[in-house]
Amino acid sequence: MILTSSETQLVELLATAGGGCYSVKGEVTDALGEKVPALWVHFVESADGQATFTVVNLDFARKLAATTLGPDPKAAALRTQVLEAAAIPPPPYVLLHAIDSHKVTIQFYSPALSEHSKDWATGDSIEEATDSLRQMLKDVPPVSAEEASDKLLTLLPALRGLLARPTGQDIPYDYVVVRAISSPEVMSFLAKENARTLAESMPLYPAHVQYLGGGPLWVEIADTADPAQVKEQVAAAVSAYAEQHGGAMPKVLLLPGLGAVCVGADARMANRASLLLRLTLPALRPTKVNLVMPKSPQIQPAAGLPLQGHVAVVTGAAGAIGAGICRGLLLQGAHVAVTDLPGERLDALVAELSEIDATRVAGVPLDVTDPDSVDRGMAQIVATWGGVDIAIINAGVAHVSKLEDMDMETFRRLERINVEGALLMLRAMGRLFRLQGTGGDIVMVSTKNVFAPGAGFGAYSATKAAAHQLSRIACVEMAEMGVRVNMVAPDAVFSDHGTRKSGLWQEVGPSRMKARGLDEAGLEEYYRSRNQLKARITPDHVANAVLFFVTRQTPTTGATIPVDGGLPDAVPR
Repeated sequence: MILTSSETQLVELLATAGGGCYSVKGEVTDALGEKVPALWVHFVESADGQATFTVVNLDFARKLAATTLGPDPKAAALRTQVLEAAAIPPPPYVLLHAIDSHKVTIQFYSPALSEHSKDWATGDSIEEATDSLRQMLKDVPPVSAEEASDKLLTLLPALRGLLARPTGQDIPYDYVVVRAISSPEVMSFLAKENARTLAESMPLYPAHVQYLGGGPLWVEIADTADPAQVKEQVAAAVSAYAEQHGGAMPKVLLLPGLGAVCVGADARMANRASLLLRLTLPALRPTKVNLVMPKSPQIQPAAGLPLQGHVAVVTGAAGAIGAGICRGLLLQGAHVAVTDLPGERLDALVAELSEIDATRVAGVPLDVTDPDSVDRGMAQIVATWGGVDIAIINAGVAHVSKLEDMDMETFRRLERINVEGALLMLRAMGRLFRLQGTGGDIVMVSTKNVFAPGAGFGAYSATKAAAHQLSRIACVEMAEMGVRVNMVAPDAVFSDHGTRKSGLWQEVGPSRMKARGLDEAGLEEYYRSRNQLKARITPDHVANAVLFFVTRQTPTTGATIPVDGGLPDAVPR
């Protein structure tokens, strides 16, 4: 069909606003040459601005709208009154256009405007109705994809928690990875009048079944500003979905005004679901076929990987101990957020770990002494995988000085990193774990100096002892949430497989060597020979202690594992 220049402008405006349709009342000449009142309805897709149309008998439509017939009989009757062979079958809401008294009626899908119950514009000409729509769009600007994304990301940890399946075991949930999508294409689709119908009749090919499950779960959030209400509403919807689908959890959540959430047993599954959904939604069109949705297969953790679906964050990761812990978590199936100050050391570690599985590694620049940096880091992890289940608080620095020679600014630097950094991470994790509602694990990398301080290590021993005590308090405060907080206390660790030097020992090693008259090899031998087992302590040993806690081998919280080869004066007591 040919559009007038005024209609072309309206189509472009509707496409920009998020899509919609408009109707024009007039007459057509039938095969007998008689004039018949008609209603033209033009449907506009936001993505490409293309319009399709239908045209029906206006008098019949008005009479039909006044009847008490249900939606399906009305739709069937309306299809008998299509006046042009090229027209598409009219949806039932066309009747709302028929009973409107204006010559031109515009219905649009802008999320922001529909929230204000302003999804109609009218006029007695195309130009007048277009001006009315333009003014409404000016007065209430549509929700941008960025705004929707910001809202959705604040809710993502809670949604991820609701999508994890309880196990009733030591690891209490089959954790999942989630990806949020608030792209313009997805937002435009969700704002359509018939979006839910289209989504729930999505054709499910084998790839759809594997990655998108047994159809999406549609939830219209009543109040995004109230997290408790959101959790209650979504929990009820998830429960109803599971009951309807034989216990299966949804793999796709569609949230009008916010976007979509894709669920996977790991990042690779979630990423594929996200890509498939982005390709599928814009292509959906009305269909006469009612498809029966198959049941969604259960999401099961892979055998032999106890941390499948878990998300872990490690601070101070670019050092020897941090790198060893990251590697250990990754090899046990976890998704690992590798955090440290930005720079070459962090980038090199991320590249190294990515050779194991790049989909489960994310480099996150983070300064534990800066509250804003901590918040940004957590937000980046949530945006990547949906939340955090394991936090390894490892960032720390040391300094060698007798108390009588102590430089106070240097002491304050240790206090900011070792104590305030630990507190900021504990605070951030407590808040996140509470949102998720699925428990979690925190492991503080402490030190043998907490129990057996040494001369010249006053600043380090005192600040690490403070961090250790904060962890013990966290274990008491967070137990109600199912969060376990434990500590590992290693003795000197000099390098990671001889390639990555310990940042702490690079800083304090020279003074220790000088004090004992030793070279680097001699210093390492000194620390090895002083423990009862004559063991060289490695990052892998520390990682194994961390893994003991986070894989929940025993129901333990508030405990400390010494990783020191046996130092009698460092036994926790």
